[in-house]
Amino acid sequence: MGSTRLATNIILCALLAACTTANPNAVLDGQGGLDGPSAADGGRPPGTIGGPCLPGDKCDPGLKCEQGRCVPAADGGQWDLPPILPDLPPTCSPVGFKKILVRSHTGGDWTVALEPQTNDKTLTLVGSSPNKAAAALDYDVAGYQVAGFVVSRPSANESPGGEGTAAVQALAKNIAGQITVRHGGRLTTTHDGFPAAVGVVLDLEVQVQSTISLVRKPLIASLLDVPVSGVGGAPPDFGTKSTTFVIRMAVVQRKDKRTVFVGAVTDRASDDDYQKGVAALSADLASANLLAQAGAAVDPRCDTQSVATPPKDKVDIIWVMDESGSMDSKRSGIAAGAQSFFAQLQQTGLDFRMGVTNVLNPNGTYSTLVGKFCSSTSTDPYSDGGVDRFLLPSEQSIFSACIKNPPGYEGGQEYGLVNSMDAVKRHLPRAASSVDKIRKDAQVVIIVVTDEQPQGLKNLFPGTSNPLSSCVLNAATQAKVDAHVKQYIDYLSGGSDPEAKIDYYQVIGGLCTSSTGATCTYKPEVAHGYEELAKALGGEVHDVCQADLKPTVTSIIGKIVAGAAPHTLQAVPIASSLQVALDSVALKRSLVSGFSHTAGTKEVLFTGSAKVKLGSTVVASYQIWN
Repeated sequence: MGSTRLATNIILCALLAACTTANPNAVLDGQGGLDGPSAADGGRPPGTIGGPCLPGDKCDPGLKCEQGRCVPAADGGQWDLPPILPDLPPTCSPVGFKKILVRSHTGGDWTVALEPQTNDKTLTLVGSSPNKAAAALDYDVAGYQVAGFVVSRPSANESPGGEGTAAVQALAKNIAGQITVRHGGRLTTTHDGFPAAVGVVLDLEVQVQSTISLVRKPLIASLLDVPVSGVGGAPPDFGTKSTTFVIRMAVVQRKDKRTVFVGAVTDRASDDDYQKGVAALSADLASANLLAQAGAAVDPRCDTQSVATPPKDKVDIIWVMDESGSMDSKRSGIAAGAQSFFAQLQQTGLDFRMGVTNVLNPNGTYSTLVGKFCSSTSTDPYSDGGVDRFLLPSEQSIFSACIKNPPGYEGGQEYGLVNSMDAVKRHLPRAASSVDKIRKDAQVVIIVVTDEQPQGLKNLFPGTSNPLSSCVLNAATQAKVDAHVKQYIDYLSGGSDPEAKIDYYQVIGGLCTSSTGATCTYKPEVAHGYEELAKALGGEVHDVCQADLKPTVTSIIGKIVAGAAPHTLQAVPIASSLQVALDSVALKRSLVSGFSHTAGTKEVLFTGSAKVKLGSTVVASYQIWN
């Protein structure tokens, strides 16, 4: 389809969390690893798809015995069995049970548990080997448009990260557009014990308008490593025309050296819409929570519990803003992202406040302003920021001005870690209701925005050959970094003062993959120091060079909503099957008002008008993989 320019240059390192460990195969041992037990049949019961034959060469209905294994009696290139809408118990008051579509495919070694309205269709692969398979999973209901996919092929690499990297490189050859890695995913083990990279998020921008289903075809061809012309039998084209798309996927490696990709394509506008559930449907697929081996069965659960954890619907958010000259090209994007953050938080119904501070030198001219909050609309770069206080939801215009011009003048040295800690110290002890103190019962979230490393850390490496310039640090340098960051971890985790404990530490900073362009006139410094603190305190580093920060904003808000009113289920549900009621009121799945759920976890979260309290009764019905 033409030439492609990758906006991320070091994709081999960053994609699929390949740089998070020196040994990318570390998650592959133990249960379900490539070297794990029962590689021949995956531990499947006798008589089932892929399992050993029953006595007398018998198998379950729809299967036949060949060479000691149960295989489909029909053509293995199609769905092996009719669609299954599992039998459900008659009651789980008041929510009942939601039907799901369960489809199994032996040739691809997958079972998928889908929304019942999904239009699923296996694809024909011209000239492909028999151990490759693919299917389209179309969801097109009331403006919710998701082009899902599931693809299976022999593994060409030894790790899920390697498989994902190869797939994105192949996509670069098959589609004309610009690809950026929004989130490299994380390495994990699936519910059925296989190594996987889940939650990969790519942004795609094309020059000619297209649709999600048209984007999906070259994506599937890339995953299979076949020509686009070799993928046939696609369902009718659907989806709103756009030039910007989001691709989410998971990469799972089976014991038989097979890789299964599952995910979805959405258009960016719908994906960004906080009122819609398009991103959630796509993320469910990309979590691998809806995926199992061929022939897998499901069981229903009715889960009734009382809420034992007090909710935290109050949140105090502290922004640590780098106002240096190198941030000038990013400032408008940061301001727009911050405005989006403010607006989206207003929709959640959370009781939030904002504090905005600078990255000032603790020994410099403005040392008395370190950690001070802004409440002024002044454009004077040397302004003291006005009264030191939190901003309220009604003060969006002041917040915007403070993001652009935080208190004091940083003077070319960015002490983001120092100001993070002092912004908390300065606003303690906690108080029930005070404009200049952190609230007693509030979540506390710190968001650092910078394109530089913390100056206090850089001071440990004087001279011109700064080892912090490397993407991956050597052991000696990493040890120095860890030792320096420890004081901040200890304080902000509540180790030295319980009132100082924060809930999340998020960073919008430099990544290995950050690239120069319209947003970043030069490559930012990799966020060493900040990254270690974020990992220790429940956050992550987001790319400061993103042209549009709305996806990052939505991700951070999701974490805040998640921490506001969590409830833990008794088992991990199949996300497509989950229904929830709070105090006898059935809720819809929504980040705005209802319940929210991250696939692959036990947590249910309550949003908007769904007000949970200590002792509330939560009823959840769902299916689990058997």
